[in-house]
Amino acid sequence: MTVVTCIPNVTCFADIGNKVFILSDDLLSIFDIDKRMGQFPPCSIRGVPYAIRFSSETSVPIDLSEKNDDEAVIEMAMLATGTKILMLFRLKGGYMVAYESFGLEALLRETLPSEVIFFKIHLPRHIAFNLSPETKAFYNVGTMVFIKATTNVFMVPTDKGHFLYRSQYTLNSIAMDGDDVIQLSKGYLMVCRVPSIENGYVFGSGFIGKKIPVLRTPKHIEYADRYMVVASCEEVEFSPKNGKDCGVPVNTYRFYVDLYSEKYEHISTYELEENEYVFDIQYLVLDDMQGNYGKSPFLLVCTTFIEGEDRPAKGRLHVLEIISVVPSLESPFKDCKLKVLGIEKTKGSIVQCSEVRGKIVLCLGTKIMIYKIDRGSGIIPIGFHDLHTFTSSISVVKNYILASDIYRGLSFFFFQSKPIRLHLISSSEPLKNATSTELLITGNELSMVCCDIKGTIHAYTYSPNNIISMDGAKLVKRVEMKTNLGRLSSSRVGFRKNSIMLYSRSNQLVHVNGVDNSSYLKLLGIQTSIMGCFKAVFGLNPRDYLNSDIHLHSLSLKSPIVLHILNLFSYFDLSIQESISSSVVMSRREILDIIASLNQS
Repeated sequence: MTVVTCIPNVTCFADIGNKVFILSDDLLSIFDIDKRMGQFPPCSIRGVPYAIRFSSETSVPIDLSEKNDDEAVIEMAMLATGTKILMLFRLKGGYMVAYESFGLEALLRETLPSEVIFFKIHLPRHIAFNLSPETKAFYNVGTMVFIKATTNVFMVPTDKGHFLYRSQYTLNSIAMDGDDVIQLSKGYLMVCRVPSIENGYVFGSGFIGKKIPVLRTPKHIEYADRYMVVASCEEVEFSPKNGKDCGVPVNTYRFYVDLYSEKYEHISTYELEENEYVFDIQYLVLDDMQGNYGKSPFLLVCTTFIEGEDRPAKGRLHVLEIISVVPSLESPFKDCKLKVLGIEKTKGSIVQCSEVRGKIVLCLGTKIMIYKIDRGSGIIPIGFHDLHTFTSSISVVKNYILASDIYRGLSFFFFQSKPIRLHLISSSEPLKNATSTELLITGNELSMVCCDIKGTIHAYTYSPNNIISMDGAKLVKRVEMKTNLGRLSSSRVGFRKNSIMLYSRSNQLVHVNGVDNSSYLKLLGIQTSIMGCFKAVFGLNPRDYLNSDIHLHSLSLKSPIVLHILNLFSYFDLSIQESISSSVVMSRREILDIIASLNQS
């Protein structure tokens, strides 16, 4: 027998498991599908309160105040994670409010919980709607929800919080099939995979990743066309070369270079010697007479033997090639293997490598070395330039090389192809423990970025017309940002090196972009006005955020633009936003557009 339950005057509803949240006018009820009964007395949500409390001991109070139509709920959506529930309301006034509760386990179990409380959470005010009340704005897609607002976003809830991802596309009609979503877009049906935490995906602030199992502890990852190369290591027992017993067992590390397919299946492994640490691995296109158009891709592995403080460091440069082979029927993905083309022993540690005009450029001990590849003769040195104490990193764009020394700072070189020469163009002031150099391109301007061991980010430009540069002999410092994150490693983003991603050992990411001079003053004015609106700063000076602690700053230094501070503009009330708009002589829409342009870059 089928039992039908009728509930009058239903505005909207949403479900979580076997519970249905039903909104009737201003009363929100929780209905159990299995028991076909209301689980709690209805709770009023008139005025969008800061907390919604469901309890069997409470009754609905009579509210005689005048009803505000802009705060009437016209649509709702429910999301659940492992421990909490996220409830979204779309209001008639054109904006959205959200509530969360950590009573998911108590709500879904068989016994009736004493109470369930939803607390209001803050959302950015750029999530606004200009849709008609009949048009749907919330689309549940797996464990996330698509919000069809003025700025289309995906909201991904997790146990630690929620993340918003902007979308340049919109959804009009979707259907779920397991982990796949079928959507209609511009007259075409598309089948897409929905990422979820259960399938190994990891959600971060603006980033989505997926966990991939590997054989050993990964240290370096490089993509070679459709393959993935991983430099991994494992702990092994140290075996002395003279064969004598040390008495006490000593452990060390052995590194491997593993090759994986595009579906992350292991293909082959190149084993290195004991105590041979991999410092860098790059997949570069170098000069090769047997290659297409005189070029061929090679896999370069830079290693260093660490044997103690009383012995000089030695290294090796491994040049490998990924060649095609005939796969077996049992393992059709094993269609290639790693082939050793040459190994060059060095009298110093190799920290980093790169490519300049088809040649190899290395950070080798106290100098910069230039090598070329010859299939008959192997790896041939063709040039070098001495630095000061120790070359810590290197970056290349076209014929220009930027190198850092741990004591002297930055050195900017020009590489001459015929004859092979390195010309020193300019250098920075002495900068201790400089690491992680990168070249940043903004429009037609080139900037030089490096980090020190304390986590301070330094940015320079080569400006020979500037009086501070002494006719180009000195690099002009433009920005100095103090992050206090310790040593930062870098990874360039984009083919033209238009942004830099810095990451620390504490899993903190710093994304660095260049800003044009035409928009810098506007952004600086907006940022200064936003920082003046902070009510609680816990005794800190927000105007000194990220500024270095040195007393004598260079005259050319500029304050950094922090995107996180600019995004706080969307969280302020409309009155504060209008106050900021009047102080910078810009409309609210212009401020939102210029901030949105930075988020998209």
